Amino acid sequence: MTRVVTATHPSETDLLNLAMGREPGDDTAAARKHVDDGCRRCAQRLRDLSRLVETGKKENAFDSLLESDLLPELRRPTMGRTLPFVKARVSVDDVYRLSQTAEKPSELILQAARAGPDELAAALRSLDGQGYRGFALLYAAQKADKLVAEDPNKALALARLIFEEAATLPLSNPKERVASPAPRQAVLAEAALLESQALLQKGEADSARKVIGPARDLFRESGDLGFGVALCDYYEGQASGFAGDYDDAESLLKRALAVFSEFGQGQLMGRGEAALGTVLGQRGDAHRALGCFDRALEFLDPESDSRPLTMVLNNRAHTLARLGRLDEARATFARALNLARRHGYKSSVFFVRTGLADLDFRRGQYARALRAFIDLSREAGEIGAPMQVLFARLYVAECHARLGSYGPMATEVEGLRRERQANRFSPSPALGELFVCLDQGTIDADLIAHVREYLQDEENGVKRAYRPLRLVG
Repeated sequence: MTRVVTATHPSETDLLNLAMGREPGDDTAAARKHVDDGCRRCAQRLRDLSRLVETGKKENAFDSLLESDLLPELRRPTMGRTLPFVKARVSVDDVYRLSQTAEKPSELILQAARAGPDELAAALRSLDGQGYRGFALLYAAQKADKLVAEDPNKALALARLIFEEAATLPLSNPKERVASPAPRQAVLAEAALLESQALLQKGEADSARKVIGPARDLFRESGDLGFGVALCDYYEGQASGFAGDYDDAESLLKRALAVFSEFGQGQLMGRGEAALGTVLGQRGDAHRALGCFDRALEFLDPESDSRPLTMVLNNRAHTLARLGRLDEARATFARALNLARRHGYKSSVFFVRTGLADLDFRRGQYARALRAFIDLSREAGEIGAPMQVLFARLYVAECHARLGSYGPMATEVEGLRRERQANRFSPSPALGELFVCLDQGTIDADLIAHVREYLQDEENGVKRAYRPLRLVG
Protein backbone atom coordinates (compact mmCIF):
# COMPACT_ATOMS: atom_id res chain seq x y z
CA MET A 1 0.00 0.00 0.00
CA THR A 2 1.78 3.14 -1.15
CA ARG A 3 1.21 6.64 0.10
CA VAL A 4 -1.95 8.35 -1.10
CA VAL A 5 -1.36 10.33 -4.28
CA THR A 6 -2.89 13.79 -4.16
CA ALA A 7 -2.62 17.16 -5.89
CA THR A 8 -2.65 16.89 -9.70
CA HIS A 9 -3.39 13.16 -9.84
CA PRO A 10 -6.68 11.76 -8.45
CA SER A 11 -6.58 10.18 -5.01
CA GLU A 12 -7.02 6.43 -4.48
CA THR A 13 -10.50 7.13 -3.12
CA ASP A 14 -11.63 8.99 -6.28
CA LEU A 15 -10.27 6.27 -8.56
CA LEU A 16 -11.85 3.60 -6.35
CA ASN A 17 -15.25 5.30 -6.64
CA LEU A 18 -14.76 5.41 -10.40
CA ALA A 19 -13.79 1.72 -10.56
CA MET A 20 -16.82 0.69 -8.49
CA GLY A 21 -19.27 2.72 -10.60
CA ARG A 22 -20.55 4.78 -7.69
CA GLU A 23 -22.73 7.87 -8.14
CA PRO A 24 -20.59 10.41 -9.99
CA GLY A 25 -19.62 13.46 -7.97
CA ASP A 26 -17.35 16.36 -8.84
CA ASP A 27 -14.22 14.51 -7.71
CA THR A 28 -15.18 11.31 -9.56
CA ALA A 29 -15.96 13.25 -12.73
CA ALA A 30 -12.63 15.05 -12.45
CA ALA A 31 -10.87 11.69 -12.03
CA ARG A 32 -12.57 10.34 -15.18
CA LYS A 33 -11.56 13.45 -17.15
CA HIS A 34 -7.99 13.16 -15.87
CA VAL A 35 -7.74 9.55 -17.09
CA ASP A 36 -9.48 10.35 -20.40
CA ASP A 37 -7.04 13.19 -20.97
CA GLY A 38 -4.30 10.59 -21.30
CA CYS A 39 -2.58 10.09 -17.95
CA ARG A 40 -1.05 6.64 -18.45
CA ARG A 41 -0.07 6.19 -14.82
CA CYS A 42 -3.58 6.85 -13.53
CA ALA A 43 -5.08 4.69 -16.28
CA GLN A 44 -2.95 1.81 -15.01
CA ARG A 45 -3.97 2.57 -11.41
CA LEU A 46 -7.63 2.50 -12.48
CA ARG A 47 -7.18 -0.83 -14.29
CA ASP A 48 -5.54 -2.34 -11.20
CA LEU A 49 -8.38 -1.12 -8.98
CA SER A 50 -11.00 -2.38 -11.44
CA ARG A 51 -9.49 -5.87 -11.36
CA LEU A 52 -9.39 -5.64 -7.57
CA VAL A 53 -13.07 -4.66 -7.44
CA GLU A 54 -14.03 -7.55 -9.72
CA THR A 55 -12.13 -10.01 -7.56
CA GLY A 56 -13.83 -8.67 -4.45
CA LYS A 57 -17.29 -9.06 -5.96
CA LYS A 58 -16.61 -12.73 -6.62
CA GLU A 59 -15.85 -13.40 -2.98
CA ASN A 60 -19.26 -14.67 -1.80
CA ALA A 61 -17.93 -15.12 1.69
CA PHE A 62 -17.77 -11.35 2.05
CA ASP A 63 -21.18 -10.43 0.61
CA SER A 64 -22.43 -9.43 4.04
CA LEU A 65 -19.38 -7.24 4.63
CA LEU A 66 -19.83 -5.51 1.27
CA GLU A 67 -23.35 -4.48 2.34
CA SER A 68 -22.41 -3.48 5.89
CA ASP A 69 -21.12 -0.22 7.30
CA LEU A 70 -19.44 -2.07 10.18
CA LEU A 71 -15.81 -3.06 10.36
CA PRO A 72 -15.16 -6.78 9.89
CA GLU A 73 -14.98 -8.68 13.17
CA LEU A 74 -11.68 -10.51 13.49
CA ARG A 75 -11.41 -13.57 15.72
CA ARG A 76 -8.71 -13.29 18.35
CA PRO A 77 -6.44 -16.32 18.71
CA THR A 78 -6.03 -17.92 22.09
CA MET A 79 -2.28 -17.22 22.05
CA GLY A 80 -0.05 -14.68 20.34
CA ARG A 81 -1.07 -11.76 18.17
CA THR A 82 -3.71 -11.66 15.50
CA LEU A 83 -2.38 -11.71 11.95
CA PRO A 84 -5.32 -10.01 10.22
CA PHE A 85 -6.29 -11.20 6.76
CA VAL A 86 -3.54 -13.81 6.40
CA LYS A 87 -5.99 -16.42 5.16
CA ALA A 88 -9.10 -14.43 4.30
CA ARG A 89 -9.48 -12.30 1.22
CA VAL A 90 -10.73 -8.79 1.90
CA SER A 91 -12.99 -6.62 -0.24
CA VAL A 92 -11.89 -3.22 -1.46
CA ASP A 93 -14.65 -1.60 0.60
CA ASP A 94 -13.25 -3.19 3.76
CA VAL A 95 -9.70 -2.05 2.96
CA TYR A 96 -10.95 1.49 2.52
CA ARG A 97 -12.88 1.44 5.82
CA LEU A 98 -9.90 0.02 7.66
CA SER A 99 -7.62 2.72 6.27
CA GLN A 100 -10.02 5.44 7.42
CA THR A 101 -10.41 3.91 10.89
CA ALA A 102 -6.62 3.83 11.36
CA GLU A 103 -6.19 7.62 11.23
CA LYS A 104 -6.98 8.29 14.91
CA PRO A 105 -4.97 5.32 16.29
CA SER A 106 -1.95 6.50 14.29
CA GLU A 107 -2.18 9.94 15.92
CA LEU A 108 -2.42 8.29 19.33
CA ILE A 109 0.79 6.37 18.59
CA LEU A 110 2.60 9.64 17.84
CA GLN A 111 1.27 11.21 21.04
CA ALA A 112 2.48 8.19 23.00
CA ALA A 113 5.91 8.36 21.33
CA ARG A 114 6.25 11.94 22.59
CA ALA A 115 5.16 10.94 26.09
CA GLY A 116 7.65 8.12 26.67
CA PRO A 117 8.52 4.44 26.09
CA ASP A 118 5.89 3.01 28.46
CA GLU A 119 3.10 5.02 26.85
CA LEU A 120 4.32 4.03 23.38
CA ALA A 121 4.41 0.33 24.29
CA ALA A 122 0.85 0.56 25.61
CA ALA A 123 -0.36 2.31 22.45
CA LEU A 124 1.17 -0.37 20.23
CA ARG A 125 -0.37 -3.18 22.32
CA SER A 126 -3.79 -1.55 21.99
CA LEU A 127 -3.60 -2.37 18.27
CA ASP A 128 -3.34 -6.13 18.80
CA GLY A 129 -6.18 -7.96 17.11
CA GLN A 130 -7.44 -4.84 15.32
CA GLY A 131 -8.00 -5.08 11.58
CA TYR A 132 -6.60 -1.60 11.05
CA ARG A 133 -3.34 -2.37 12.89
CA GLY A 134 -1.19 -2.38 9.75
CA PHE A 135 -2.60 0.91 8.51
CA ALA A 136 -2.10 2.53 11.94
CA LEU A 137 1.58 1.53 11.93
CA LEU A 138 1.96 2.71 8.34
CA TYR A 139 0.41 6.12 9.00
CA ALA A 140 2.37 6.62 12.23
CA ALA A 141 5.63 6.13 10.33
CA GLN A 142 4.52 8.49 7.57
CA LYS A 143 3.34 11.25 9.92
CA ALA A 144 6.34 11.26 12.25
CA ASP A 145 8.36 13.93 10.42
CA LYS A 146 7.44 16.55 13.05
CA LEU A 147 8.63 14.20 15.79
CA VAL A 148 11.96 13.93 13.96
CA ALA A 149 12.42 17.70 14.25
CA GLU A 150 11.23 17.79 17.86
CA ASP A 151 13.19 14.81 19.23
CA PRO A 152 15.17 12.61 16.81
CA ASN A 153 15.90 10.06 19.55
CA LYS A 154 12.20 9.45 20.16
CA ALA A 155 11.59 9.29 16.40
CA LEU A 156 14.37 6.73 16.06
CA ALA A 157 12.89 4.60 18.85
CA LEU A 158 9.47 4.78 17.20
CA ALA A 159 10.88 3.75 13.82
CA ARG A 160 12.58 0.68 15.25
CA LEU A 161 9.50 -0.37 17.22
CA ILE A 162 7.29 -0.06 14.14
CA PHE A 163 9.83 -2.17 12.24
CA GLU A 164 9.53 -4.88 14.90
CA GLU A 165 5.73 -4.69 14.97
CA ALA A 166 5.52 -5.01 11.19
CA ALA A 167 7.06 -8.49 11.30
CA THR A 168 3.63 -9.96 12.13
CA LEU A 169 1.76 -8.27 9.25
CA PRO A 170 0.76 -10.21 6.11
CA LEU A 171 3.05 -10.05 3.11
CA SER A 172 2.04 -8.34 -0.09
CA ASN A 173 1.52 -10.55 -3.13
CA PRO A 174 0.78 -8.29 -6.11
CA LYS A 175 0.36 -11.29 -8.43
CA GLU A 176 -2.84 -12.35 -6.64
CA ARG A 177 -4.53 -9.00 -7.33
CA VAL A 178 -6.24 -9.24 -3.95
CA ALA A 179 -6.46 -6.39 -1.47
CA SER A 180 -3.65 -6.54 1.08
CA PRO A 181 -4.24 -4.06 3.93
CA ALA A 182 -0.94 -2.28 4.67
CA PRO A 183 1.33 -5.19 3.75
CA ARG A 184 4.43 -5.97 5.74
CA GLN A 185 6.86 -4.70 3.10
CA ALA A 186 5.21 -1.27 2.89
CA VAL A 187 5.24 -0.74 6.67
CA LEU A 188 8.84 -1.95 6.96
CA ALA A 189 9.85 0.44 4.16
CA GLU A 190 8.16 3.44 5.81
CA ALA A 191 9.75 2.57 9.16
CA ALA A 192 13.16 2.50 7.47
CA LEU A 193 12.54 5.95 5.95
CA LEU A 194 11.64 7.28 9.39
CA GLU A 195 14.80 5.77 10.85
CA SER A 196 16.87 7.41 8.12
CA GLN A 197 15.34 10.83 8.84
CA ALA A 198 16.00 10.49 12.57
CA LEU A 199 19.61 9.41 12.06
CA LEU A 200 20.25 12.33 9.71
CA GLN A 201 18.73 14.76 12.23
CA LYS A 202 21.18 13.35 14.79
CA GLY A 203 24.05 14.07 12.40
CA GLU A 204 24.69 10.42 11.48
CA ALA A 205 24.62 10.85 7.69
CA ASP A 206 26.42 7.62 6.78
CA SER A 207 24.10 5.53 8.96
CA ALA A 208 21.10 7.34 7.46
CA ARG A 209 22.23 6.33 3.97
CA LYS A 210 22.67 2.65 4.86
CA VAL A 211 19.03 2.01 5.80
CA ILE A 212 17.67 3.37 2.50
CA GLY A 213 18.85 0.50 0.27
CA PRO A 214 16.70 -2.14 2.01
CA ALA A 215 13.76 0.29 2.06
CA ARG A 216 13.96 0.68 -1.70
CA ASP A 217 13.76 -3.11 -2.18
CA LEU A 218 10.84 -3.36 0.25
CA PHE A 219 8.84 -0.75 -1.65
CA ARG A 220 9.34 -2.68 -4.88
CA GLU A 221 8.21 -5.93 -3.21
CA SER A 222 5.07 -4.21 -1.91
CA GLY A 223 3.90 -3.40 -5.44
CA ASP A 224 4.96 0.26 -5.31
CA LEU A 225 4.30 2.19 -8.55
CA GLY A 226 7.51 4.20 -8.17
CA PHE A 227 6.51 6.81 -5.61
CA GLY A 228 8.03 4.97 -2.64
CA VAL A 229 11.29 4.44 -4.49
CA ALA A 230 11.35 8.18 -5.26
CA LEU A 231 10.99 8.88 -1.53
CA CYS A 232 14.02 6.65 -0.96
CA ASP A 233 15.97 8.66 -3.53
CA TYR A 234 14.94 11.88 -1.80
CA TYR A 235 16.02 10.81 1.69
CA GLU A 236 19.20 9.13 0.49
CA GLY A 237 20.03 12.26 -1.53
CA GLN A 238 19.70 14.40 1.59
CA ALA A 239 21.94 12.07 3.58
CA SER A 240 24.50 11.87 0.77
CA GLY A 241 24.72 15.65 0.70
CA PHE A 242 25.45 15.87 4.41
CA ALA A 243 27.98 13.06 4.02
CA GLY A 244 29.82 15.17 1.41
CA ASP A 245 28.98 12.91 -1.55
CA TYR A 246 27.61 15.79 -3.62
CA ASP A 247 27.54 14.11 -7.03
CA ASP A 248 25.51 11.18 -5.72
CA ALA A 249 23.25 13.54 -3.78
CA GLU A 250 22.50 15.70 -6.80
CA SER A 251 21.75 12.68 -9.00
CA LEU A 252 19.40 11.10 -6.42
CA LEU A 253 17.51 14.32 -5.71
CA LYS A 254 17.00 15.09 -9.40
CA ARG A 255 15.66 11.58 -9.95
CA ALA A 256 13.26 11.98 -7.03
CA LEU A 257 12.10 15.38 -8.31
CA ALA A 258 11.23 13.89 -11.70
CA VAL A 259 8.90 11.33 -10.07
CA PHE A 260 7.38 13.87 -7.66
CA SER A 261 6.56 16.04 -10.66
CA GLU A 262 4.97 13.09 -12.46
CA PHE A 263 2.78 12.37 -9.44
CA GLY A 264 1.89 16.04 -9.03
CA GLN A 265 3.26 16.20 -5.48
CA GLY A 266 3.77 19.94 -5.00
CA GLN A 267 4.84 19.77 -1.36
CA LEU A 268 7.49 17.15 -2.09
CA MET A 269 8.60 19.13 -5.14
CA GLY A 270 9.23 22.05 -2.79
CA ARG A 271 11.14 19.90 -0.32
CA GLY A 272 13.13 18.25 -3.08
CA GLU A 273 14.15 21.59 -4.59
CA ALA A 274 15.12 22.82 -1.11
CA ALA A 275 17.27 19.74 -0.51
CA LEU A 276 18.94 20.13 -3.91
CA GLY A 277 19.59 23.79 -3.17
CA THR A 278 21.25 22.86 0.12
CA VAL A 279 23.52 20.36 -1.65
CA LEU A 280 24.49 22.90 -4.32
CA GLY A 281 25.17 25.49 -1.64
CA GLN A 282 27.39 23.04 0.25
CA ARG A 283 29.47 22.45 -2.85
CA GLY A 284 29.87 26.21 -3.38
CA ASP A 285 27.44 26.74 -6.28
CA ALA A 286 25.45 29.58 -4.72
CA HIS A 287 23.78 30.79 -7.94
CA ARG A 288 22.25 27.39 -8.77
CA ALA A 289 21.34 26.90 -5.11
CA LEU A 290 19.42 30.18 -5.11
CA GLY A 291 17.42 29.04 -8.14
CA CYS A 292 16.42 25.86 -6.29
CA PHE A 293 15.31 27.79 -3.22
CA ASP A 294 13.25 30.16 -5.37
CA ARG A 295 11.50 27.22 -7.04
CA ALA A 296 10.89 25.61 -3.65
CA LEU A 297 9.05 28.74 -2.51
CA GLU A 298 6.62 28.33 -5.42
CA PHE A 299 5.47 24.93 -4.12
CA LEU A 300 5.36 25.38 -0.34
CA ASP A 301 2.28 26.71 1.44
CA PRO A 302 2.85 29.15 4.36
CA GLU A 303 0.35 27.32 6.57
CA SER A 304 0.52 23.60 5.77
CA ASP A 305 4.27 23.68 4.98
CA SER A 306 5.36 26.26 7.55
CA ARG A 307 8.30 24.28 8.95
CA PRO A 308 10.02 23.42 5.63
CA LEU A 309 9.20 26.91 4.35
CA THR A 310 11.00 28.44 7.32
CA MET A 311 14.07 26.34 6.54
CA VAL A 312 13.97 27.28 2.85
CA LEU A 313 13.76 30.99 3.66
CA ASN A 314 16.66 30.66 6.12
CA ASN A 315 18.84 28.82 3.60
CA ARG A 316 17.89 31.25 0.83
CA ALA A 317 18.91 34.19 3.04
CA HIS A 318 22.29 32.61 3.81
CA THR A 319 22.83 32.06 0.07
CA LEU A 320 21.99 35.69 -0.70
CA ALA A 321 24.47 36.76 1.98
CA ARG A 322 27.21 34.66 0.38
CA LEU A 323 26.44 36.37 -2.93
CA GLY A 324 26.79 39.78 -1.27
CA ARG A 325 23.09 40.66 -1.63
CA LEU A 326 22.81 41.68 2.00
CA ASP A 327 19.62 43.77 1.87
CA GLU A 328 17.71 40.94 0.18
CA ALA A 329 19.19 38.52 2.70
CA ARG A 330 17.94 40.61 5.64
CA ALA A 331 14.42 40.82 4.17
CA THR A 332 14.37 37.03 3.67
CA PHE A 333 15.66 36.40 7.19
CA ALA A 334 12.87 38.66 8.48
CA ARG A 335 10.23 36.54 6.69
CA ALA A 336 11.74 33.37 8.15
CA LEU A 337 11.86 34.86 11.65
CA ASN A 338 8.21 35.96 11.55
CA LEU A 339 7.13 32.51 10.36
CA ALA A 340 9.21 30.67 12.96
CA ARG A 341 7.95 32.85 15.81
CA ARG A 342 4.31 32.56 14.71
CA HIS A 343 4.48 28.77 14.81
CA GLY A 344 6.74 28.47 17.85
CA TYR A 345 9.74 26.85 16.12
CA LYS A 346 12.35 27.63 18.75
CA SER A 347 15.32 26.02 16.99
CA SER A 348 14.43 27.80 13.74
CA VAL A 349 14.23 31.14 15.57
CA PHE A 350 17.73 30.50 16.93
CA PHE A 351 19.23 29.74 13.51
CA VAL A 352 17.54 32.71 11.82
CA ARG A 353 18.83 35.05 14.54
CA THR A 354 22.30 33.58 13.97
CA GLY A 355 21.98 34.49 10.30
CA LEU A 356 20.93 38.05 11.15
CA ALA A 357 23.91 38.41 13.49
CA ASP A 358 26.19 37.16 10.72
CA LEU A 359 24.74 39.86 8.42
CA ASP A 360 25.67 42.55 10.95
CA PHE A 361 29.14 41.03 11.13
CA ARG A 362 29.50 41.07 7.32
CA ARG A 363 28.45 44.73 7.25
CA GLY A 364 31.20 45.58 9.76
CA GLN A 365 28.69 46.38 12.52
CA TYR A 366 30.84 44.52 15.05
CA ALA A 367 29.40 46.05 18.24
CA ARG A 368 25.85 45.04 17.25
CA ALA A 369 27.01 41.59 16.10
CA LEU A 370 28.92 41.15 19.37
CA ARG A 371 25.80 41.69 21.48
CA ALA A 372 23.83 39.23 19.34
CA PHE A 373 26.47 36.49 19.42
CA ILE A 374 26.90 36.80 23.21
CA ASP A 375 23.16 36.11 23.58
CA LEU A 376 23.27 33.30 21.02
CA SER A 377 26.23 31.55 22.69
CA ARG A 378 24.28 31.46 25.97
CA GLU A 379 21.07 30.24 24.29
CA ALA A 380 22.96 27.54 22.36
CA GLY A 381 24.27 26.19 25.64
CA GLU A 382 20.76 26.16 27.12
CA ILE A 383 19.34 24.12 24.23
CA GLY A 384 22.28 21.69 24.23
CA ALA A 385 23.90 22.65 20.91
CA PRO A 386 27.67 22.52 21.58
CA MET A 387 28.66 23.17 17.96
CA GLN A 388 26.60 26.35 17.87
CA VAL A 389 28.20 27.42 21.17
CA LEU A 390 31.62 27.00 19.55
CA PHE A 391 30.79 29.09 16.47
CA ALA A 392 29.01 31.81 18.45
CA ARG A 393 31.99 32.18 20.80
CA LEU A 394 34.43 32.32 17.89
CA TYR A 395 32.35 35.17 16.49
CA VAL A 396 32.37 36.85 19.91
CA ALA A 397 36.17 36.59 20.08
CA GLU A 398 36.56 37.91 16.52
CA CYS A 399 34.21 40.83 17.18
CA HIS A 400 36.25 41.78 20.27
CA ALA A 401 39.45 41.58 18.22
CA ARG A 402 38.09 43.77 15.42
CA LEU A 403 36.87 46.29 18.00
CA GLY A 404 40.38 46.35 19.56
CA SER A 405 39.28 44.69 22.82
CA TYR A 406 42.12 42.18 23.06
CA GLY A 407 41.62 41.36 26.74
CA PRO A 408 38.02 40.14 26.28
CA MET A 409 39.11 38.38 23.08
CA ALA A 410 41.78 36.39 24.95
CA THR A 411 39.29 35.59 27.75
CA GLU A 412 36.81 34.19 25.22
CA VAL A 413 39.43 32.00 23.50
CA GLU A 414 40.68 30.77 26.88
CA GLY A 415 37.09 29.82 27.71
CA LEU A 416 36.90 27.81 24.47
CA ARG A 417 40.09 25.96 25.45
CA ARG A 418 38.64 25.01 28.85
CA GLU A 419 35.47 23.67 27.21
CA ARG A 420 36.98 22.22 24.06
CA GLN A 421 35.97 18.66 24.95
CA ALA A 422 32.29 19.66 24.61
CA ASN A 423 32.44 19.59 20.81
CA ARG A 424 33.63 17.12 18.18
CA PHE A 425 36.26 19.56 16.89
CA SER A 426 38.34 19.24 20.06
CA PRO A 427 41.23 17.42 18.31
CA SER A 428 41.14 19.77 15.28
CA PRO A 429 44.52 21.24 14.24
CA ALA A 430 42.70 24.52 13.63
CA LEU A 431 41.80 24.88 17.30
CA GLY A 432 45.26 23.64 18.17
CA GLU A 433 46.85 26.56 16.29
CA LEU A 434 44.40 29.01 17.88
CA PHE A 435 45.34 27.95 21.42
CA VAL A 436 49.10 27.84 20.76
CA CYS A 437 48.97 31.33 19.28
CA LEU A 438 47.01 32.52 22.31
CA ASP A 439 49.89 31.41 24.53
CA GLN A 440 52.45 32.98 22.18
CA GLY A 441 50.59 36.28 21.99
CA THR A 442 50.28 36.11 18.19
CA ILE A 443 46.52 35.68 18.01
CA ASP A 444 44.44 38.28 16.17
CA ALA A 445 41.15 38.71 14.30
CA ASP A 446 42.53 37.28 11.06
CA LEU A 447 43.60 34.03 12.74
CA ILE A 448 40.24 33.65 14.47
CA ALA A 449 38.48 34.19 11.12
CA HIS A 450 40.79 31.65 9.45
CA VAL A 451 39.99 29.03 12.10
CA ARG A 452 36.24 29.78 12.15
CA GLU A 453 35.86 29.53 8.36
CA TYR A 454 37.75 26.23 8.25
CA LEU A 455 35.56 24.71 10.98
CA GLN A 456 32.39 26.01 9.32
CA ASP A 457 33.41 24.37 6.04
CA GLU A 458 34.12 21.12 7.87
CA GLU A 459 30.73 21.30 9.58
CA ASN A 460 29.12 21.69 6.12
CA GLY A 461 30.87 18.57 4.81
CA VAL A 462 33.79 20.23 3.00
CA LYS A 463 36.80 17.96 3.47
CA ARG A 464 40.21 19.65 3.14
CA ALA A 465 43.50 19.67 5.00
CA TYR A 466 44.01 22.50 7.45
CA ARG A 467 46.69 25.04 6.42
CA PRO A 468 48.14 26.88 9.44
CA LEU A 469 48.11 30.65 9.22
CA ARG A 470 50.75 31.40 11.84
CA LEU A 471 52.52 28.17 12.82
CA VAL A 472 55.15 26.56 10.59
CA GLY A 473 55.41 22.83 9.99
